[in-house]
Amino acid sequence: MDTRGKILFIEETHEAVSRVYRFVSHLIRAGKIDDCAGIIMGECSNCELAYGKSYEDLITEVMVPLGKPLMTNLASGHGYYKMAIPIGAIANLDTYNNTLTVMEPTVSPYQL
Repeated sequence: MDTRGKILFIEETHEAVSRVYRFVSHLIRAGKIDDCAGIIMGECSNCELAYGKSYEDLITEVMVPLGKPLMTNLASGHGYYKMAIPIGAIANLDTYNNTLTVMEPTVSPYQL
């Protein structure tokens, strides 16, 4: 997985927070966070607490110290709101204004 210059989107549903911790820790140890342009943490729908740790604890204790641009709780994927995020599209992550802007068309016109 080439994450160089990319915005990394992480989202889980129905997972114990400990599993999400392990997944994120694996990405860090594998160097996949080092060169990414930023990180989006989607909602963690129905994620169980693990060892007293919440999804918010994961963000605070693990993600924030990485020093990468970080957006959290993006309403996409498996949550109630399902905003589509195009894979591979050029986008701008503005963490100051908490916005993600897709900079190019994400669908092609339908032709008969």
